[in-house]
Amino acid sequence: MDPTAWRHCSGKHNTADLLTRGFASKDLIVSDKWWHGPEWLKDPEDLWPKEKKSEYKSVNSEVRCEYKSCIIVSSAIIQEKFLDSNKFSCLFKMFRMTSWVLRFINVLKKKNYEKGPLTSH
Repeated sequence: MDPTAWRHCSGKHNTADLLTRGFASKDLIVSDKWWHGPEWLKDPEDLWPKEKKSEYKSVNSEVRCEYKSCIIVSSAIIQEKFLDSNKFSCLFKMFRMTSWVLRFINVLKKKNYEKGPLTSH
């Protein structure tokens, strides 16, 4: 269909706008306007409301995009505590947790690591 033949249907006549006006689904089911459109749609086309035709702009089917590269480098020094000592009830528990965290980091770095329980050796 030729887009220049399209006509604008204002909100007061537009059936789709019923939903934006808060019509409940139970009201739409019994609404003649919902099922058949506005009353004037049944009349001959020359009697339809005359709306100001909106200017139609043809959209080119081929869209050309220009891509530009941009490299952003950012650095920041973030000083955070490795482990918060206030979260541990005793020094031994903090040492044990630190050992597990260091072991986990070594596993992530794929270094040789020991399996099994933690020891002091």
